[in-house]
Amino acid sequence: MPLAHVNKIDLYYEIHGSGKPLLLILGLGSDLSQYGRIIGPLSQRYRVITVDNRGCGRSSKPDEPYSMDLMADDLVALLNELGIASTHVIGISMGGRVAMSLVLRYPERVDHLALVCTGANRFDKFKVSLPSLLFLPLRYLPPFRRKFPQPRYAYERQRAATFDFSAASRLGEITAPTIIMHGERDQTAQFTNALQMRDLIPGSRLSAFKGGHLFYILRERSRFLHEIGGFFPQV
Repeated sequence: MPLAHVNKIDLYYEIHGSGKPLLLILGLGSDLSQYGRIIGPLSQRYRVITVDNRGCGRSSKPDEPYSMDLMADDLVALLNELGIASTHVIGISMGGRVAMSLVLRYPERVDHLALVCTGANRFDKFKVSLPSLLFLPLRYLPPFRRKFPQPRYAYERQRAATFDFSAASRLGEITAPTIIMHGERDQTAQFTNALQMRDLIPGSRLSAFKGGHLFYILRERSRFLHEIGGFFPQV
């Protein structure tokens, strides 16, 4: 089982494909076993490195405060272990916030950046939708339980970290070529977040999708993958 002991925790990761490295950073409460529908196609073009963030899947789940900076440090420590100097980065939802921390703290490690259904503000503009809130208790019942269920305390640690994150004032420092991909009907990270990031990240490009917070894995998956392939060089 590919575990790396980094930053005082065991981090579970998988590598698929070959070619230019691409780091895929997942969202709140998510583990990589849920993302095969995009990992597979991406791995046909890139060397995809995907990770269970601390608190999820098969990685360590310490019951202590988390932060986006801490998760970014976890990922950079993993890249060091793997001997990867720089990589394309896709950050999805909470993973987009980790990606922003990563590119701001370690700009030399990010070649191209995709920020997907995310935002740079604190919780006042990054909210959990009513359907998501209603689903939270169900995720612990047997019919809805995941292959690698997340303990409630770990979910709360991740949620507190992402709700506390704010990087809007520093987005002008991002120099990596950046594409912002966002669903116009997103009720978790509202579309205004995408407009703000586009305005504040120099030279960034906004690609709007018709769907909601999961557009990239549901009906608009093909377009999402096509645009990633067009934006991220393969060499």
